[in-house]
Amino acid sequence: MFSNSTNPSRKKVAEKQEQQSQEEEREERLKWLKRVGGEAMERKYFKLACDLYEEALSIDPMDAFLWSNHSAALLSSGDVDGSLKSATRSVEIDPQFVLGYTRLVKSLITRGDRPHAIKILEDAMIKCAHPQGQASDEGGDVTGLKVMICDLLVDEAEEILCEKKTKGIKEAHA
Repeated sequence: MFSNSTNPSRKKVAEKQEQQSQEEEREERLKWLKRVGGEAMERKYFKLACDLYEEALSIDPMDAFLWSNHSAALLSSGDVDGSLKSATRSVEIDPQFVLGYTRLVKSLITRGDRPHAIKILEDAMIKCAHPQGQASDEGGDVTGLKVMICDLLVDEAEEILCEKKTKGIKEAHA
């Protein structure tokens, strides 16, 4: 009889089965990493979540949702620059992914770059708008973006008013 090594068709079948088995293992590992990464975030083990999401991204680097979660973990661990990079990658992969923009804006606000955050939100409103106001996937709807814009603009207005009041009081006492 022929062994697997001498029969070309059996060898191809064996190789295909091995390939399929490896793909299934990677998919299972990816699911596990996502689930445990989410649990680590819930328990506030942010560094562990970052590590888990990084491993998951090594398996699937084109997953916008994973990049977004990685951004949240990095921001929660205090790595604002890393969070900005991951959030930016998320919206590069999927320009209509609302949650990616939300994470990007939160990172910019944390960095103190409110004008850039407002610009990103304005751009996101255009990119993510659909006739029903829904985003392209489960990444959220644009209502959250509208709320973020309003909050930022209100904060900015309050700061301007506060500065004017302070200036007026100083001038009155001078």
